[in-house]
Amino acid sequence: MISLSPQKTKTLVVALTAHEVLIRLDEATNPPTTYPNKFTPLMGHIGEDRFQLALRARRPNGFVPIATGKIEKTSNGCLIFLTYTLMPSTRFYLVFCSLIILLLGALTAFYSKNILLCLVALAS
Repeated sequence: MISLSPQKTKTLVVALTAHEVLIRLDEATNPPTTYPNKFTPLMGHIGEDRFQLALRARRPNGFVPIATGKIEKTSNGCLIFLTYTLMPSTRFYLVFCSLIILLLGALTAFYSKNILLCLVALAS
C-alpha cells in the first residue's frame, strides 16, 4: 500500500566502533582541507550519536530521501538505526496533490450526477 508520507526504517549491525563510523560519515560529508573543491557524495549534519544525511545532487531534486540515524555502541561494534523519509516540501506536495485529485473527482461526480464516479473519487 502506498502512503502519503512514505517512511522506511532499517537497523544495521556494524563491526566498526561508533567513533570510526562518525569519522567515515564526516569524511563523506565534508571535503578534505587539502582538496577543498572535491565533490562529496553526501550532505548533512553529524552529531555525537545522531546524524541526518541526504545525497548531494548536482541539480535540485526534491525527491531525494533524507536518512536520519542514531548510533548505539555495543561491545563488538555498533548498531545504526536508520529512518528514510522524504523532504518536508515533497511530503506537502504529495498530500496537497492527493487532496486536489479527491476534490476534483468529487466535484466531477457531483455535477455529472453519476454515483459511480463519486464512489471512484472517494475510493481513490
